[in-house]
Amino acid sequence: LDSGVLGDESVLAKLQELKESRGLKIGLSLSGVLQAKTLKVAVDTGLFDSVQATYNLMESSVGPALERAHLEHGFDVIVKEG
Repeated sequence: LDSGVLGDESVLAKLQELKESRGLKIGLSLSGVLQAKTLKVAVDTGLFDSVQATYNLMESSVGPALERAHLEHGFDVIVKEG
């Protein structure tokens, strides 16, 4: 959310074009305290296929959001700094 990319329609449109024309899978990487909120916004775009998120003993709040993204939306989930 901080970068503004998820709200930039021109960026999302270009990513969608690349996904459709070249068969690419689109992912995003998360960190910080707003990971769950950012992931929800990303899921709602319908564009992304995977997510990489920080998940460890000090920062596990994104866990339920990662599980939903995987089970309900088919996201591949990569945990970093686990």
